[in-house]
Amino acid sequence: MGSIFTELVELVKSSGVFKRNKKSVEIKVLASLLYFFGLSLRVVSEILSGFESISHETVRKCYLRGDKSTREEEEEVNCDR
Repeated sequence: MGSIFTELVELVKSSGVFKRNKKSVEIKVLASLLYFFGLSLRVVSEILSGFESISHETVRKCYLRGDKSTREEEEEVNCDR
């Protein structure tokens, strides 16, 4: 998971999806991935609390921010055709 995860983190950092950095980008990306793969918001926050204090609401916001950014990029690509 190291190299793919590292590339994903670098992609997110370069895209500027997360403007504020109270929580590390790595934690935000990992939270989004875990939630995307089917874990509940509370379970994700409990797992990640071992690394950094994070609430289920922060997990939700991180996921929605990433999802919104992805959808905007898809719309831009579709408009260019």
